[in-house]
Amino acid sequence: MDNLTTMNYLNDSAVRTIFPKDAMPMNGSNVGRLFPKQPVGKQGFDPAMEVVYYAKLLLFIAGSFGNLVSLGIWLTKQFRKMSRSVVCSALALVNTLYITLIFTNSTTWHFSREYILSRSDISCKIKIALLGFTQHLNACLILLLSLERLVAVLSTYLVKVIFDRKKTAIYAAVLTIIILAFDVYFVVNNVSSWKPFQTYTACKLVKTFWFQMRKVLFDFIPLIVMIPCNIIIVIKVIYEHLKMRHSIAVTQQQVAKKKSIKVSVLTLSVTISHIVLTVPVNVYILCCNKHTKRSMFVVFTLLSMLNASLNGYAYTLSSKDFRNKVKSIFVKVVTHVLTCITSVCTWTHNTVGPMQ
Repeated sequence: MDNLTTMNYLNDSAVRTIFPKDAMPMNGSNVGRLFPKQPVGKQGFDPAMEVVYYAKLLLFIAGSFGNLVSLGIWLTKQFRKMSRSVVCSALALVNTLYITLIFTNSTTWHFSREYILSRSDISCKIKIALLGFTQHLNACLILLLSLERLVAVLSTYLVKVIFDRKKTAIYAAVLTIIILAFDVYFVVNNVSSWKPFQTYTACKLVKTFWFQMRKVLFDFIPLIVMIPCNIIIVIKVIYEHLKMRHSIAVTQQQVAKKKSIKVSVLTLSVTISHIVLTVPVNVYILCCNKHTKRSMFVVFTLLSMLNASLNGYAYTLSSKDFRNKVKSIFVKVVTHVLTCITSVCTWTHNTVGPMQ
């Protein structure tokens, strides 16, 4: 137990303060140094943190909207037949849950100066388990998306054999069960509620071998595998694009390759943004200590929220078919709303008008 390290989950999914277990404050003299008292009410107003909170609010609204719209599109008849629709639909749900958890935790602190999700051992375990589960499943699902695209650009036959819709759904389900079981086992044995001050309650996490293993298995290994996969996909896309430019005749095979390039660009937009935006927070959580600046944690948390909010917009920007579907849905919604408004106005005119 001497080598254990305690992490204080004071906000969101990452750590603010880490220190050796034998250096944990046992009396009031050391507590203030490691955990400055959190002010309550108007005295606790911090302009910088207000900006951070409203940035999280913006990311929550934009991310939830983008993820839910993309979920609806992937479930339409045109898109749900594709094997990657299973992974992209799961990503939309997982990312929405992740940004909702972070925003809920921040909102309870913003308005009540208390972490309501950290009040008891059970709520702490559920919160940390869900945050870890959504982060890890997000990374593994994007890895699955990268592997599917890698196989597709290398062999159109193999991708139909290995990554048909049913098998992709099985892969996603197996990953979900494994990650959920691992995270639940971890939090049951390593997470508890903790009250360093009377003004708030936090979640205490014991940093053991299993914590390191959890980060390596479900965060770093997917990232390490994703990088060479994306490099190969980029090289293959550039090669096929140059090859098509020098070809005069338009064949059925070229049309299929053009479609494959578009799908590859869509996948690359998701995977590259994931790599760029999640590496900082993962390195921070694994390597930070009691001297690490809290401002870095705030920035990296916003980056992780941005990563969970971008997928729907990345699909729209990188895929013409996706854009057209978004436009058609938007036109239908607007038309339906205008029809309803017109009907209400007509009914009001016909009913209220004669009465007057």
